[in-house]
Amino acid sequence: MKKLMVLFLVFIMIFTLAACGEKREGGSQAQGSAPTEASNAPSGEEEKGKAGLSLDDIAGTYSMNTYYDGKEQKHTVVFTKSGDKLVASSDAKGEEPFELSYDQASGTASYVQKIPHEDSEITIDAKYTFILEDGSTKVKGETTMLFKDETKDGPRYEGYKID
Repeated sequence: MKKLMVLFLVFIMIFTLAACGEKREGGSQAQGSAPTEASNAPSGEEEKGKAGLSLDDIAGTYSMNTYYDGKEQKHTVVFTKSGDKLVASSDAKGEEPFELSYDQASGTASYVQKIPHEDSEITIDAKYTFILEDGSTKVKGETTMLFKDETKDGPRYEGYKID
């Protein structure tokens, strides 16, 4: 059972590093407030905190923090538009971009990854919500992991558009 749990945690960390970037060096501090330059403001008429941004408004580079297991990682994620989907890639070495479905009505992008494991599989379900807040596009995300009918919380994400 311990081997299975260690393997499960290794898969979680691989996913986290691949999706999120390199581990932050030194102590962790909460990210400061987002910049409010006009170049970061979405082109639409959205109100503060309202979801429903277009893919064009979301596309760009984000400064992201990942929180998991009492640790924080800082990284950069680039979201690009591909038809009606988002493509995310981070500054993790060797990481492949991955595609997310996007629902503009809710401002939510989602991604499901299935990792085979022996006679079962680990399912990682990630959801990211994009909002306009204080003149900046912000994103919050959370993941859940399902393995052998047991669901656990995975990494949480917070970030803002910097480019």
